[in-house]
Amino acid sequence: SFQLINLVVLVATINGVYSDVTIDFNNPLPAVEKGITYPITKTVYEFRIAVVSDLETDSKVPGGNNAWYTYYKKGYLTYDPNSEEVSVRWDSGEERGDQYYTNDANEKGRGFELSEITTFDGHLIAADDQTGILYVYEKGIFKSWLAVPISKENSDADSPDHHPGEVIKEINANGDQPKRTVVMPIEWATVKDDHLYVGPNGRDGLNFVAKINKDRQIEFIDWEKNFKALKSVVGVESGYMVHESCVYSDVHKKFYLLPKRASEKAFNEETDNENNSNWLLSLTDENGDKPTVKKEAVIVQHPDYSDRAYTSFRFIPNSNDNLIVALQSSDKLNATYITVFTIDGKSILNSTKVSDIQYEGLEFI
Repeated sequence: SFQLINLVVLVATINGVYSDVTIDFNNPLPAVEKGITYPITKTVYEFRIAVVSDLETDSKVPGGNNAWYTYYKKGYLTYDPNSEEVSVRWDSGEERGDQYYTNDANEKGRGFELSEITTFDGHLIAADDQTGILYVYEKGIFKSWLAVPISKENSDADSPDHHPGEVIKEINANGDQPKRTVVMPIEWATVKDDHLYVGPNGRDGLNFVAKINKDRQIEFIDWEKNFKALKSVVGVESGYMVHESCVYSDVHKKFYLLPKRASEKAFNEETDNENNSNWLLSLTDENGDKPTVKKEAVIVQHPDYSDRAYTSFRFIPNSNDNLIVALQSSDKLNATYITVFTIDGKSILNSTKVSDIQYEGLEFI
């Protein structure tokens, strides 16, 4: 073996005189991160994201027309897995985004209050918490796809006053008498094993979750024991807990939930917005006699943000389901914010304003 130490080279003649240069070969390659080979430039991901609004009673188009509207707002989320940095920018800045309209409403005259948006079978599906209607978003149009009853037993609205859900009238293509249906106030949606799961907030006896296949066949699952177990794990068994977001992780094989609000006291509408939650909970064995629940984390956030409640979240792709991007709404300021944190509660992106209205559905598109 041998080692090159120095090399003397005759380089050139300048004015007839040779110049020699000493080249040092004692410079090893700098140490690099193990496994980094090609390409040298580290990967940074940029994803398209979208949010949909829940304007509540303001979704009715002014002027008495039988029309309701929502906002659909798009942007970019950039994720650097090397530094675990995340940034978000919107196509329309803090403006509200594009408006879309529908003529669907419940018997009380409310509609298009979109609480969630998710991807199912290659399509964007949005859920209305007032009509129980699932819309498919295609080619710039929200088309009604399925009305989800509140449960199998309560799908017929002969006695709607006895049920906690709202009522809609469904008209079929044969022109038959409209069918009155008690619908599910859908607050969250996720996908597990090629099925779309949609569910209510879990309060006031709203316990049934709908499991839907791509052919629109529905199986109802009683989640009462799951909602009770989730309350128990944080010590609010005698009080209440409100869910507006639930996501199943194929990586961790768990349902994850960010309760919007929780209290050990009974529900009181006047004080409800003082009970915002910052727990990340998980659920497994959801169909067994004894579900397994866990308090995964307490989300770290600035004390000035206590008026903000979680309404939707998604795992950031290519983060191994370890990073969560979430929407927060503030009833106090009537505004929406976006934030990012790890599944053990570490803040990555501080709560940042999205717009001055309430968006309650978030998805990667």
